[in-house]
Amino acid sequence: MSTPFKEHSRTSNIQHRTFGPPATAPIVEVGTVCGRLVIIRLHSADSERRGMEAGAKGCNLYSFVGPAAPTDPCDPCDYHFEEMATRTIAQILFPDSVASGVTTWLSARWVTAHGAYCPASEPVRFTLQGGAVLPEAA
Repeated sequence: MSTPFKEHSRTSNIQHRTFGPPATAPIVEVGTVCGRLVIIRLHSADSERRGMEAGAKGCNLYSFVGPAAPTDPCDPCDYHFEEMATRTIAQILFPDSVASGVTTWLSARWVTAHGAYCPASEPVRFTLQGGAVLPEAA
């Protein structure tokens, strides 16, 4: 007995779009620094749209504490991996072990679903504000 429906394979009509790593680095904008919490905005360098770069699944964020940024923004010996942001607005909470008033640098790079990276962004500088106030010893 034949069926009136045509047999199709599930993938016969699906077109897979593959993207290589994005060609340009993200732009990192420091929005607010409130105590140890830093709110940043990420966006594409070559587009006015607010979303991530085409093909990017997220953005790796790196920080460095010191007076001058190292030359390679993604060198694991110099920079500290903070997180992979999956949205264009991200928050980074610095631990109490990072001194108040220090110069801090942030850098980022887009990441694809297959783990490919784009070039790293130019480091952005900001000053980390003070932390909790401790009571004076009696």
